[in-house]
Amino acid sequence: MQLPWPAMWIVWLLAPLPSWAQERGFEWQWDVHPIWGPFAMIAVSLLLLVLFGWVLLNLAPLILGAIAAVLVLGLWSITGHIITIAHEGAHAAVAVLLGGKVTEVRLHRDRTGSTTSGRALLVLPVAAAGYLGPSVFGLLGSGLIVHGRPDLVLWTSLALLFLLLLTTANWFGRLVVITTGALLLATLYQGSPGLRLLVACAWVWVLLIGGLLHVWRHRRGGVDFMIMHSITGVVPAFLWAGLALVATAAALVLGGAWLVGAATPPL
Repeated sequence: MQLPWPAMWIVWLLAPLPSWAQERGFEWQWDVHPIWGPFAMIAVSLLLLVLFGWVLLNLAPLILGAIAAVLVLGLWSITGHIITIAHEGAHAAVAVLLGGKVTEVRLHRDRTGSTTSGRALLVLPVAAAGYLGPSVFGLLGSGLIVHGRPDLVLWTSLALLFLLLLTTANWFGRLVVITTGALLLATLYQGSPGLRLLVACAWVWVLLIGGLLHVWRHRRGGVDFMIMHSITGVVPAFLWAGLALVATAAALVLGGAWLVGAATPPL
């Protein structure tokens, strides 16, 4: 990757003098013209500022992903509720798509939840959708962002939150869903295009990173994995957990590559 012109100027300013410039006939003395010292410092500072802006502009998705990783890991008591929303929402969405009816959804203070549904054509996909849901939502969102549709990511998330609210049975769950939806709605109506893009990217990064962390934290004793084991009667729960880890890790790598420009999503 070719360095931008501000970086080339900084390298030129900080590089050691060649041998011909170090001879006594060519002495660089700042004390002869002291006025040039402050100007040189200002020039170097401005060049560093431009270089920082270039790095921030070109590596913004990667930097935002690193920030999202810190937030997900450090503030799991908050961001974990977003992953629980996506988890239970995925259960409900797949159940409806397979002809089932969602009776109720509950979201709890300890970042657990439950979805009650019935009459679905296939029970196994409904059970598997929970742990894969956040990563799938994040992967689809990253594809939309790369194709220039960050607002569609936020509007779709808001619509899904509204549908989830209709089936949420407990007050804490309703409070979490309403609060999350209110933040997205405020961003859509009050935020500038740049802010909406920033929020959409952060939202997608949280889903991708949190989806993997969610599976990792429940790789032992995850209720859905035990349910899938009971449905099949053959595949053990730890193998379902391993498959979920591989799938969510792949979604994080692929979605992250799309966001940083290392790969291009399909149309």
